[in-house]
Amino acid sequence: MVIIIIDIIISLIVFACIRNFSFGFLLSLCAKILFPPFVRFVAGPVSIAINDFLLIALTISFFLNKAFIEKKTARVYFPKGLLIYLGFTYSTTFFLILLSSDATPFDFQIFSFLKTLSQEIPYVIFAYYAFKNFNTKHINILFYTAIFAGIYGIIVYITKLNPYIDTISLIYVGENRFDFFLEQIRGGLTGRISGTLEHPLTWGQLWGVLLSLFLIYRDCIKNKVIKYIFIILATSNILFSGSRTSIVVLCCICSFYLISIKKKKLLQYLIVSFASFLILIQPLQEYQYTAGYIKYIESGLFFWDNSYSDAANIDGSNISMRSEQFETTLSIASGNPIGGLGFNSIQYFSSSSFNSMYGFESVLFQKIVEQGILGFICFCFSLYLFTKWIFKHVTKDKFLLWLGYFSSYFLSILLTGIQNTWSFFIISAFFAISKYQPPPKKQYALR
Repeated sequence: MVIIIIDIIISLIVFACIRNFSFGFLLSLCAKILFPPFVRFVAGPVSIAINDFLLIALTISFFLNKAFIEKKTARVYFPKGLLIYLGFTYSTTFFLILLSSDATPFDFQIFSFLKTLSQEIPYVIFAYYAFKNFNTKHINILFYTAIFAGIYGIIVYITKLNPYIDTISLIYVGENRFDFFLEQIRGGLTGRISGTLEHPLTWGQLWGVLLSLFLIYRDCIKNKVIKYIFIILATSNILFSGSRTSIVVLCCICSFYLISIKKKKLLQYLIVSFASFLILIQPLQEYQYTAGYIKYIESGLFFWDNSYSDAANIDGSNISMRSEQFETTLSIASGNPIGGLGFNSIQYFSSSSFNSMYGFESVLFQKIVEQGILGFICFCFSLYLFTKWIFKHVTKDKFLLWLGYFSSYFLSILLTGIQNTWSFFIISAFFAISKYQPPPKKQYALR
């Protein structure tokens, strides 16, 4: 029954893709909030991963509607800045494969590279054409989808049950490998949630992207109550994910938002926040139920100080552990510090094969091990190229908010690694190019 319902929902998204390319593309982005990557479309003997199935549908729709799409965008060529980003990213990746060590078989690296190429490049191309003339008021569909998922996340935290993920994990994977997180205690948290996704780190990182995006396009939702509901749900789900990195990212997002608003309004926020802090902090610390939450939040804000982690009874990553992991990373890649072990080598060896690395929870560790120090430098420059192109389309009033969008995500992946949110992050950034935004007074570009 569950498979049938999921297949119907996927089929409806595919139908929307065929009928309207831009709208269907938006729904495929919403699907990334509702369905983990392991979900598959099953029809008799046919079984295709949801991301691959939607990509096929979008490809068909793109070519069926190509003439109409090009007419709407008023340009048949692909932007130079985006071509430079794609060209640099994948040419350097291939070059680094040639420089990699013999630890990872060459044919495995090439297969992984071609698979990545076939999955990522089409999404970037489709995102450009889908959102070039997209009416940003329709982005509220994405936000309402997030609200639905966020409410479910709160229910999971309250009940300590996740029947949705338990069921689909049993169907598609065989078991829920991460259900133990619901019993993990961190300070006042009596469990860590993953919502509609598989892992709490993925859930916390995704909500960081969603909150950043919402603050940029909050005017697309006119109802103030809905705005407050979204912010409360976003903050709650970030906290309930149990990721201390997400707390740091949340502070980063809020900082850029506060800097972006008018000085008079900023002063009001600061006065109210400071007064509330002085009034509430002492009672909250003394009240047994909330004291644990305060300790948990403090452990995130002061992540470099082990005493806060100890006070919250958290045995997680800290500065000393990260230093040890960095040393281990350099040791693993010491045989070839320039090119690393090879593209996708962590998957080939499985991260559990490397002692003390805990899933390589930093993009720095991931890139150095797989593609060497040069690989991490190329990754950073590649992200810079993409960011620079996006900022050519950003208006003055949204500049700081978009800067917060990119900065907070980079901080997140630097401290936690890329947790199956990269494509959502990249695709969502294309909302910036929509022609239906208010006319820009002045444009800023990163130099």
